[in-house]
Amino acid sequence: MFGSPVNTLCGGELSLFTSANGLFCGNFKGLQTVNKTRDYGERPSGAFYGLCSEKNLYPFFYHPVIDASSKHLNTVFEGNATEYMIDDKEFRLAMQVKAEGRYNAELRRFTLKNKTRSRKQLTLCAYSEPTLTAERDYTAHPVFMDLFLKIEYDKESKLFIFYRKERHGNKITACAAGFIEETDFSYCLSKENCGGPTPFYFFKKALIRECIDRSVPDPCLFIKSDITLDPGAENKLTLFYC
Repeated sequence: MFGSPVNTLCGGELSLFTSANGLFCGNFKGLQTVNKTRDYGERPSGAFYGLCSEKNLYPFFYHPVIDASSKHLNTVFEGNATEYMIDDKEFRLAMQVKAEGRYNAELRRFTLKNKTRSRKQLTLCAYSEPTLTAERDYTAHPVFMDLFLKIEYDKESKLFIFYRKERHGNKITACAAGFIEETDFSYCLSKENCGGPTPFYFFKKALIRECIDRSVPDPCLFIKSDITLDPGAENKLTLFYC
């Protein structure tokens, strides 16, 4: 699936499989947390993260045809974390992925450093396709399985809630996602509105300002956050899935 070395991060009943090229999958109690990153076909699927400026793309994954700073992506495997780093003349950027056992949580901590003497603007882009079901079931009937996954945004708590009820029984599997720090963002819950023919297509959607709540029949979670960095300044944001 990955075609590169993999670092497995375990916390509680959650296991995260992070690869050197940035591709990803997760497992909770035998359930796939998000759609596994798959071959780059007509419509790539999975989870993709990165940043963009007015001039450049900075994806935290490698793709053989993308003309972007991911060609200089450096990955470090640690015992309890995987860190992806990009460094150029303007920015030093990093995404650290960890598993927090107390809450069965996936943590992605983004660190943005402005290396220039002028104010800069970056947009954080986070795209994932939650599944919360056995991989074999989702792979066999992805369109059908998507119909029973609900995604909602709670404005009061600023949390995204995903949940799926078992087809045979009343058991519900649920997940909450959001930022630990206070930040402004917009979002899209529809693959139709923010997906596209390449795994970095969502960068082109980074200029969207409206929030799109429709998640049926093709649910996803796309979050974008505009970040202003003063000269020499550093900013950190942490996105969690619990």
